[in-house]
Amino acid sequence: MFESRFASTGALDDLGTAVAAARVAAGDRAAGADLGEQRRAVRLARLLLAWCQRIGAAPEMLAESERIIRSRLADAEPAGAERAGLTSELADLMRVRYDTSGRIADLDEAIALGREAVALRPSADGRSYCLAVLSMSLRMRFAYHGAPEDLEAAVEAGRRAVTESEAAGEPPERRSERRAALAEALAERAAELDRPADLDEAIDQLRDALRDQPATHVDRLVLLSNLGGKLMQRYRRRGDERDADDAVATLRTGLAAAAGSAWWAGLALNLAFALIMRDPTATNPALDEAIGLAGQAADRLAADHPQRAPALRDHAAFLMLRYARDARGDDQASALERLREASALPGASPRQRLQAAVVAGDIAHARGEGPDAAALLARAVAELPLVAWVGLDRRVQERHLATEAVGVAGHAAAAQVEAGDAAASVTVLEQGRAVLWTHQLHRRSDLGRLREEAPDLADRLDRVRRHLDARGGGDRSAG
Repeated sequence: MFESRFASTGALDDLGTAVAAARVAAGDRAAGADLGEQRRAVRLARLLLAWCQRIGAAPEMLAESERIIRSRLADAEPAGAERAGLTSELADLMRVRYDTSGRIADLDEAIALGREAVALRPSADGRSYCLAVLSMSLRMRFAYHGAPEDLEAAVEAGRRAVTESEAAGEPPERRSERRAALAEALAERAAELDRPADLDEAIDQLRDALRDQPATHVDRLVLLSNLGGKLMQRYRRRGDERDADDAVATLRTGLAAAAGSAWWAGLALNLAFALIMRDPTATNPALDEAIGLAGQAADRLAADHPQRAPALRDHAAFLMLRYARDARGDDQASALERLREASALPGASPRQRLQAAVVAGDIAHARGEGPDAAALLARAVAELPLVAWVGLDRRVQERHLATEAVGVAGHAAAAQVEAGDAAASVTVLEQGRAVLWTHQLHRRSDLGRLREEAPDLADRLDRVRRHLDARGGGDRSAG
């Protein structure tokens, strides 16, 4: 009863009760001696995953769910609906775990499993879930690495998920979920590749998703938050005040309904950003409200939450806007500490850490804290090899460095000189200048000693570097 009621309302109390009941029914065995016990265990695993998706990825719950699903997968038939369903759920679990771990290997596995699950579904029945999970995972990997092919594949998978959900006659709340996943991929592509039509479609998809979602379902809060954010994205592009007004009204509606829920922080951040973007000046009368909302949102997000770094960055930006108005030293100091934290968060993407470190270094320099500024800017330079990750296509690496790295190494070197460390200035300058060349040198490392100790690992590394060379760039000169 509680499980079905959760499915129709999204009420977390019902989900918690369903998890407790499923745990009692499953007992202590992940894979029981008979099929009934195994199915009860899988039901528990699915509810645990649902809990982690909505409340936060508790490592012990994810580990329990993973253990159950992998155990059942080992006994499942090589093909068919059961294996496809379990593979999809494991893909979703790895995607959720990436939110906690920040390990790109988790996301890579989610994508591989998602593609396997799609291939295991010969018909539209049940395939929309596989495609939606794949779309979300690909979009998240694009946010980490910035590979355009991941973003294109995310849009394609999201669009197929919507089409196949409709073809399979899935209930409205399922269609709503598929539309929401597609909307996020479209909005990302609109921002990255300058495609205004994608943003229009994303907004339309979110409006349709809200129409499909039952009025009492708590997932409407996520949809309201996302719709408000996309309307402001379009406002920044076109300057139509109606979009800004609609965004603020949408977000206020969602925030009022989200009191005490896990979705409050996301709505508060989007509302704060909307209030600032309507009047991005120090005289904005809503500036204090925006700072309060952004600060509360950042504080509510756990240190390993993927949105904590952007939340800290936004809060710092709003504080510096007020500092420009009032010259309050505590605002400047608080902004610096927010950015310092963001620059060191393991769960943040390399680009997020780099951007936070650069701005933090600038603020520290403005405060006359030379050694601190030098250390922060050196941290930014250290992120450049990850921003231009070795597994990316050479053209993508170059584009990332052209957009994120310009002036960073020189800025860091100047800070080291001002701090009295001329030798360190040469080091950071060379690190920033030779990112791609260093990648190539590492691929040419002698594996002789490794082969003596761990021949299998040496063979694997050799295969990886041959693969990287085959992708292009291996013989090109690097700067």
